[in-house]
Amino acid sequence: MPPVFGGLAIGHRNGSLTGMKIPAGRCSVITVWRLFSIFWVMAAAEPMAAQGASFIHASVFPRRPQVNTWVALDVRGLPARRHRYRLQIRNPTGGPISEIRTRGRQAVVVPIAFIQPVTGRNWGLEYRILRRTAPRNAKWNVLQVYIHHRYPLHARAYLLLTSRQTERHLRQRQIGGLRLGLRRLSTIPQAAIAVFNGCIIGPHGKPSIHAAVLRSVLAAGIPVYQLGALKPQPVYNLDWRQVHLPGGVAAWMIGMAAPPLAARPLTPDLTRIRLPRLVSPPPWRTIAIMCGIFSMVAPGLAFAAASGKHIGWRIGWMSVASLATAVVAVLWINRLPPVDSVHWGWRQRTGAKYIDYSIQWHVLRTLVPTQITTADISALPVAWSPESWRRLRAVVHFSATSAEPNRITFNLAKDGAAIIRTQWLNFHAGTSLAPAHWLMFTDGRLHRLPTGRSVGVDDWLLRQHAAVRPSVKAWLILGRDGYSGWQIAVNKRLEVEPLLAHPHR
Repeated sequence: MPPVFGGLAIGHRNGSLTGMKIPAGRCSVITVWRLFSIFWVMAAAEPMAAQGASFIHASVFPRRPQVNTWVALDVRGLPARRHRYRLQIRNPTGGPISEIRTRGRQAVVVPIAFIQPVTGRNWGLEYRILRRTAPRNAKWNVLQVYIHHRYPLHARAYLLLTSRQTERHLRQRQIGGLRLGLRRLSTIPQAAIAVFNGCIIGPHGKPSIHAAVLRSVLAAGIPVYQLGALKPQPVYNLDWRQVHLPGGVAAWMIGMAAPPLAARPLTPDLTRIRLPRLVSPPPWRTIAIMCGIFSMVAPGLAFAAASGKHIGWRIGWMSVASLATAVVAVLWINRLPPVDSVHWGWRQRTGAKYIDYSIQWHVLRTLVPTQITTADISALPVAWSPESWRRLRAVVHFSATSAEPNRITFNLAKDGAAIIRTQWLNFHAGTSLAPAHWLMFTDGRLHRLPTGRSVGVDDWLLRQHAAVRPSVKAWLILGRDGYSGWQIAVNKRLEVEPLLAHPHR
């Protein structure tokens, strides 16, 4: 009779266990050890794939980053995973976290804000890889990025849609950058595209490819160069002109006047903008008045309802009624978003007919600690000093394609503020009409066209619609850099256009 342990009968017969064909003795120990090893490897494989701490490598573009700009990190050696995961990179000294989604061992390009100059050869960052349900306290790993201090000062970085042979030819002419394909270009965030000096297409590129890639490249404010002797076909009503790249390489270029204040994380001029005083939302005032009236009526009703009882019971019911009113008021207020937002924007013409940018600034302020999520195509956080930038506790979820919006998640403290800047590249129909009454803005003054008579800015601003005045004030402070002269007009919104020497009309 075999022994019984907890209702399980184990029989011994010819050195084997009943129901399991595992040999006894030394062979059984080896087999069990093999099974244990397999189970251990399967359990440890997933966490090891999620870490990959010692194999991740990142290259920075441009090779010598400029302070107070966004740079692009070409991250390679990511762990192989079947499902999509999130890669987060941050600066240990503070500021927002850059996040992008990927899968497998695909190389990704992640924008990172470069605020402080690097004193040594390595730029120390931190990264972590998260699943969908990763804990907030996931471990951060160290990522060292080599900075090419000896790289020539005049060197530029380009996006190269070329063959390897053409890439080697360009490098011999001191033209380098990030070589990639069309599919990978569609996954690069706009902020990362904007850090390059241009996009070079090989001499065998087809015109049909141009329209598919130009929109996201031109929206980032960088030109596109086509190698070859034949002039390409116009794209988006933009014509190509012949230029020479560094090293004497002949090419055809298509581009537009970049929008003002290209992606820079610090904007000191923001301190010159006077924002309206932060006030409680209108629903809060309504709730306070209603609950205040009810707090005076409810104790009286409770006192009258308990008229047949002792005075202590009456006071108790009055206290309960007052407490219930306060609880209802707090719950009611917390259901409403205590966020105050201020926004302004303008339409910036590029000099090319029917094509322009729309620039939008958005200030979010809160009365109580709140988590805020905002989404726009090219949304980027902005601060007015390195100290305010380091205090930004935000996550920038960069989109995988140019058609998807970026998302920014902020945890704002009481009386905190977040400033977001976005821009869009707009293509208008040929029937769009320019607004009347253009003015010329030069040397800090407005002049009427074509007489040239000076116009007082303050008096002219008072005659504009109240909804447009904040946009005009913001443009005068933030948007007029980059050109010596502008044309400005106000219709339903503010529109500005650079005074080019030879405008393309």
